[in-house]
Amino acid sequence: MIKKIREIKLRNYVCYGLADVIGSGAFTLVSAWLLFFLTTFCGLTPLQAGSLFAVARIVDVIMCPVIGYVSDNFHKTRLGRRFGRRRFFLLASIPLVSVYSLLWVEGFNYWMYLLFYILFEIVYTMIIIPYDTLSAEMTSDFKKRSKLTSARMYIAQLAGFAAAFLPGRLVGYFGQDSSDSFFYTGAIFTVSFMIVLFFVYFGTWERSLEEIQQNEHHVQDEEKEPFGTRIFHIYYDFVSTLKIKTFRSHLGMYLGGSVAQDIFNSVFTYFVVFAMMTSSVMASNLLGVINGLQFFGVGIATWLTLRFSPSRAFATQATMALVAFALFVSAYI
Repeated sequence: MIKKIREIKLRNYVCYGLADVIGSGAFTLVSAWLLFFLTTFCGLTPLQAGSLFAVARIVDVIMCPVIGYVSDNFHKTRLGRRFGRRRFFLLASIPLVSVYSLLWVEGFNYWMYLLFYILFEIVYTMIIIPYDTLSAEMTSDFKKRSKLTSARMYIAQLAGFAAAFLPGRLVGYFGQDSSDSFFYTGAIFTVSFMIVLFFVYFGTWERSLEEIQQNEHHVQDEEKEPFGTRIFHIYYDFVSTLKIKTFRSHLGMYLGGSVAQDIFNSVFTYFVVFAMMTSSVMASNLLGVINGLQFFGVGIATWLTLRFSPSRAFATQATMALVAFALFVSAYI
């Protein structure tokens, strides 16, 4: 028997959104400060430090479809039936996410930092792929899913603000020449990741086993295929989605925003410290202001989405971004 629809309360919205403390907090800290930390305190060249991100992205491309496939079918295992096919991975990642703190320890060589970053990317994939499906698992109502996404975005902006602002406070305390500020920042965020994963696990839910089985439409012959063949089909199906025009458009929208944000965060720190000849505290302050203003942008996007449509929200804010680019060009000229 399929379970009745559960009401999403305020605490559920908050618990669901807390997972983006990891998504936004971890990678805002990484994009804004890891290159600076590795080249300033750990003796890595900019090329070596940058290659960490490139190699980790390749690993991520390989792991994402695999984690997705395992999560989709995890309800067939005893652990999946007991802990959930999605939420099990959140629970299992609580101790594993501690590898993040090792990225901010001075004294390792290039290969160790590469290993730590790859391991964290794998753990993050274990979290974010199942987590991204939870809003659809919790409700089929568009407005409720939009509110879940909004809660996630609000918390993401708060986490991004903390990731940008906190290092500057610690640098001011420990001094410009000490790496301790980044070590303690990494440790604080690692502990926060463990705590929020606990709340996400107990504050969310997913479809019942009966509903999952009812909605499955697997072809019997596919179940008999060798494991290697099924893995091949995963990647083939993944690539075949690029044939869909709408998917390509959404992919471009996502990559355009996320890649631009990462490049800006990484370059901005260097620009403020080395080109403007100021301090990392000033870079932290400016990044904090930028991330703080994004909090209001989420409110505007949420209102436009619920009042009109997601496409209207995207078009409005894309236009605002183009106007900002034009103002930057004008200021430069």
